[in-house]
Amino acid sequence: MKNILYITFVFFVFFVNISDAQLKSGPLRGVGSASTFVGENGEQIVNTTDDQFDFKDDDGTVYLSITSGGATLGGTAERITGKTYTDNWIDFDSLGSGGLEVNSKIKTFGIYGDPYADYESEKLAGEILEILTDPRGLWVWNGDMATESDLSGNGHTLTSEGGMTAGDQIHKGSVWAVDLDGSNDAWSATDHADFSFGDGASDSPFSVCVWAEKVGNNDHLISKWSNTPDEREWNLFIENSTNKLQVRIYDETNDIQITRTEDVATADGWHQMCFTYDGAGGASAADTIKIYVDGVLKASTASNNASYVSMSDQAAKLYIGAIRNINLTVGEYTGDLSAYFVEGAELSLSDIWKLHIKGKPFLEI
Repeated sequence: MKNILYITFVFFVFFVNISDAQLKSGPLRGVGSASTFVGENGEQIVNTTDDQFDFKDDDGTVYLSITSGGATLGGTAERITGKTYTDNWIDFDSLGSGGLEVNSKIKTFGIYGDPYADYESEKLAGEILEILTDPRGLWVWNGDMATESDLSGNGHTLTSEGGMTAGDQIHKGSVWAVDLDGSNDAWSATDHADFSFGDGASDSPFSVCVWAEKVGNNDHLISKWSNTPDEREWNLFIENSTNKLQVRIYDETNDIQITRTEDVATADGWHQMCFTYDGAGGASAADTIKIYVDGVLKASTASNNASYVSMSDQAAKLYIGAIRNINLTVGEYTGDLSAYFVEGAELSLSDIWKLHIKGKPFLEI
């Protein structure tokens, strides 16, 4: 039997205890002889030999064994004959007391342990980079919770601030996410021209996307923004009084803010949330900002100012999960965050939709 075993549990067919914390869609990788994979609640998959996998509860009880010849359920000796392993399917012919129905099938399961989450997160980053044409920063949280590498290749490493610990790195689907507490957790990258899209005379196009859990008024998702000192450029956040997604763009030279706000608040839960700006600048600049949720263009309202000219390159850091105010983070986000990117081009509706579709199976949203 191959050392990469593809099987998925049909939950209404198998009457066994399969923890969502342990089993996820995808291949089980790294299965040499005597490998052990441990789920978040102590459940295990044990590769006892090259062609046998035992599934254990957290107390060590074997509730399912899969071998090249069939399956054993509930730790009993009864075996259910399996057909030849072909095309990633194992077909079962007979009905056993363990709970398999006649002709039931199992296909493609995996575990979302730490090595697999590393692999899947980097795979997601690769899928995102296939769509982007000018990536400025891309982060998928497969670091050590002290720093986070920029997978765009531009070297914009994030540094954690506040009380981030190893326990704040969590699984979402088959990839990594981070859990922010809304108190002092945040991430920052050193100021760089890659994150500035205005020169005081004209703006340039850019796009920002995040995959995040929206839980009520969560505050700031990502920003190039500081209050006191005033170094404001752009910000994507959830407006506290309305619970609506809002994009703010600031002309610091003329002290003018423009915004675009979704008309109907996005429901709580996990979403892909993005905005694009074509860099028009000027009195009608906010008209060209677009907000997208789960690949769909949201109805939204622009708030322009006739005195707006453009953004300008300020010294503020890039922040994820907060903004800066008097050398402290404020408006910290409460909730879980997964992949983030900044792109130096205006993504199209088609691009945003493709990114949404690419992200769904990884995050299971």
